[in-house]
Amino acid sequence: MCTDTGSRLDDARALIALVCISDTHNSTPSGIPDGDILLHAGDLTDKGTFAELQAQLDWINTLPHLHKVVIGGNHDTLLDEEFITNHPYRVEPGDIDRRHQLNWGSITYLNGNSITITVRKRSLTFFGSPLTPQCGTFAFQYPPIRDVWKDRIPDGTDIVLTHGPPKGHLDLGGKGCEWLLHELWRIKPRVVVFGHIHQGRGQEALTWDLIQNGYDFPSFLKVIIMALALGWSWAGSIFGRRRAERAVLVNAAVGDNEEPIKVVHV
Repeated sequence: MCTDTGSRLDDARALIALVCISDTHNSTPSGIPDGDILLHAGDLTDKGTFAELQAQLDWINTLPHLHKVVIGGNHDTLLDEEFITNHPYRVEPGDIDRRHQLNWGSITYLNGNSITITVRKRSLTFFGSPLTPQCGTFAFQYPPIRDVWKDRIPDGTDIVLTHGPPKGHLDLGGKGCEWLLHELWRIKPRVVVFGHIHQGRGQEALTWDLIQNGYDFPSFLKVIIMALALGWSWAGSIFGRRRAERAVLVNAAVGDNEEPIKVVHV
């Protein structure tokens, strides 16, 4: 029997395109790039009503991406049962009884859980969570002093989708969550997509090494370690030491921003 080995190898090596958006707040941006997987990092709506949510879900379902993964955000109040219980006055009349009638279509909704998606014989594991530090009376929030992230993300996760950013990364000067940053360092995912801080929109690369760790969690001892690590890194560039693992971080907030939608290839 003859098999097309070359074709199988091409499939395994083909990059997967992740189209990243967040914080659409009822808008339906035109010109969403094509790609394999669409990721929406929450705040689909402004007030979190049934009508707003369904309109956003209907719009997302019109997009051509084969796979669509969505999480909630702090504005998407109808998706947070604890918020509804504690603040029923913030919910439109009748919406509580209708919330389970939302038509998600082909969308995968993540709320503290994971999914593995296979594209062209390559598999990626996604974890999604809507949680953000407390700021006002909104959905999916926790006190900033509480570490809700410890051991929350499963080992081996490739792509992390959260509503809020980790501290110090595309978060407008430190408005992100330090606990989330610690958890990301434990997992070391390949891509992290978030939003929430609209003004932090952008993309950056992060290297999971001692130098970056000293920057993210500074101390006197780590200054010394960073100096040694810089020397080791320089030596490695000369003698061919294997490069450290890297990640791409994306603040995908759309808001009123007219910048092109971010697409990450993995």
